[in-house]
Amino acid sequence: MSKYRKPIRKDKPEGWILKYRGDYYNGEWPTIPQIFEMACHECPDKIFLETFAPEHQTFTFGEAQQLVRRISEKIKSIVAEPDSKIVVSGINSPEWAICYLAVQYSGNVVIPLDNTLHENEVRNLVEFSEAKMAFVDGRKKPYLDSMGLEAIVSLDRDISGKDGLEYVVDWASDVEVAKSSDEFRLELLKRSENDLAAILFTSGTTGNPKGVMLTHRNFVSDCFLAQGNLVIFRDDVFYAILPIHHAYAMVAAFLVPISQAATIVFGKKMIPKQIFHDVKEGKVTIFLGVPVLYNKVIAGLMDGIRKKGFLVNGFVKFMMGFFAVLKAITGLDCSKRFFGFVTGKVSLNKVRVLISGGGPLAPIVVKQYNRLGLKFIEGYGMTETAPITTLNPKDAYKLGSVGRVLPGMEMKIEDANADGNGLVCFRGPNIMKGYLKNDEATREIIDEDGFINTGDIGHIDGDNYLFLTGRQKNIIVTSGGKNVFPEEIENEFQLFTDIDEVMIAGYAMSDGSEGIMAVVQPSEALIRQYADDKPACKERIQQSVDAVNRALATYKKISKLVITYDPFPMSSTKKIKRPVAMQMLKDKGLI
Repeated sequence: MSKYRKPIRKDKPEGWILKYRGDYYNGEWPTIPQIFEMACHECPDKIFLETFAPEHQTFTFGEAQQLVRRISEKIKSIVAEPDSKIVVSGINSPEWAICYLAVQYSGNVVIPLDNTLHENEVRNLVEFSEAKMAFVDGRKKPYLDSMGLEAIVSLDRDISGKDGLEYVVDWASDVEVAKSSDEFRLELLKRSENDLAAILFTSGTTGNPKGVMLTHRNFVSDCFLAQGNLVIFRDDVFYAILPIHHAYAMVAAFLVPISQAATIVFGKKMIPKQIFHDVKEGKVTIFLGVPVLYNKVIAGLMDGIRKKGFLVNGFVKFMMGFFAVLKAITGLDCSKRFFGFVTGKVSLNKVRVLISGGGPLAPIVVKQYNRLGLKFIEGYGMTETAPITTLNPKDAYKLGSVGRVLPGMEMKIEDANADGNGLVCFRGPNIMKGYLKNDEATREIIDEDGFINTGDIGHIDGDNYLFLTGRQKNIIVTSGGKNVFPEEIENEFQLFTDIDEVMIAGYAMSDGSEGIMAVVQPSEALIRQYADDKPACKERIQQSVDAVNRALATYKKISKLVITYDPFPMSSTKKIKRPVAMQMLKDKGLI
C-alpha cells in the first residue's frame, strides 16, 4: 500500500487539516492558499503537477510552493491595493495553476476567463470586472494592450522558445523573496475564509454572462463536503482535461486534489490519442469528464467490438450480462479485471473512478461502463454553488439520479406537483456571495432564507437522492397540457453514433399548441458518406428519431426533424446554448 493511502473518514474528510487550526488558519474553513500551504507542509516532495505535452514536466508541492511565493511577491510589487481583480486565462497547464494560486497568495481576486473567448468578449469582461492585471496566452495580449492594465504577462511559449512557466518565472526574477515560511504563513493568516477568492463569469446555456462572486469559504467547504460522498486518497492522480476556468473542473480537478495533497495531471488538448497517453503514463486513478466525452468513448469502444465480428461481439455482450447477473446475486464484481483487454484500449483499465458533471449522463451510458467494470460518480451543481451540491456515490450509485445531497447542505423542492417534481433549491456554506454589480439578479436567485433557486425541476426520494427532470425555462407544453422536458428526450440519443449533437425544442403547430422538434447535427462520418445526397442523410437520421420515438410516451414523440450541418454554439462544458442556437437556426431559415 502507498504511504499516501491514508483512510479518510467520510463524515470528517477535513479531519487532517484540523491539527493546523490556529497555526495555519482560523475560523471554520481555511482559505485556498492556506490549504495549499498545509498540503506543502505535509508532502513537500510529492508530485503536485504533471503534464506530458509538449514535453514531460513535473512539479512537487515544494517546488510549486516556491514558484507561487515568488510570483505572488511580484504581483504585490505591481498591484498595491489588495482585493484587486486579476485575470488568468490560458489552456490547462502548470503555469495556469501556479499563477492562479499566486494571485490569491498576493491577497487578490482571480478572474479565470475562458481561453476560447473572442476579443470583444475578453475586453468587455476585463472592463466590467475592473481588472488591474492579466496572465493570458500570447494571442490575447494585443486585445488588452490598450486597456490600461498595470501588467500583462504571457502564459504560453514566447519567441525566445521558453515555455509559459519559464516566462512567468523570468518576469518575477527581479523580486527578492527573503521571507521565511513562517512569515508567509503569518501573512496568510490575515486572510479570512469570507474574503472573495474568485469571480467566475458564466453564461451557462443562456448566453448572458454574470460575474459569480465566490469566497474562499464557498470553494473550500465544497471541496471537503463533497468528500462525504467521494473518498479521495493522497495517492490518487486526477486527470484535468476539461477547461479549468469552469467551476466544475476548477473544483473537482484542481482544488479537491489540493485539499488532500493529491496529484494533478494536466491534459492540454481534447485529442483521444493524447488523452489515452496521458492517462496511462500519468497512472491516473480519477478521470473527470462531461457526458459528451463519455458518450463518444463508450460508443467508440462498443463500435470497435462490433467490428471484430459476430462471435467476438456476441461473446463480449454475453459476458457483460453474465457479470451483471453475478454481481446482482453475489455482490462479486469481476468485470473490471476480465474486461481489462477492452478498457485498456482507452487506458481506463487502471482508473479507480470516473466522475461526470456539467450535464446529465444517460442511465444507459452508465450501465455500459458499469458492465465493463468502470464505476461512475455523477455530480450536480451550478457555478453559483461553487459548484457541487450532490454526488452519486460510487458504492451506492442510483441510476437516473444526480446523487445524494452533500453533508452540511440543505435541499428543498418548491411548488412540487403531484409527482413530487418542483424547483430544486439549496442552502449551505458553498452558496455564492452574489453577482458582481448586480444586486437585483442576486435577489432573484437567492431568497431571504439563503436558499438558491437552481432553475431545475426535480424530486428527491426517501434516501435523499435527487432526480432531475429538466430546466424550468425549457419546458415544452403540448396540446394535451403535458409538460415535456427536452433533456429527457435528448438523453435517449446519447449512444447513436450517426448523431453528433441533438437539441430538442418546442415549435408552434398550426393549432397554436407546441409540437416537439429535434434539431440534429449528423456525425462527421455520416456527413462524408452522404456529401452529395442530403435527403438520404436526413432519412438516415430519421431512422434514429423513429427508434427513439418507439421508446417514448405518445405525448413526448418527436414530430419534426431539422438537420443542421453547422456546429451548435456550446458552453465550455459542451452544453448547447439553447437561445443562441435557436436564433442561429432562425437566421439560417431552418426553423
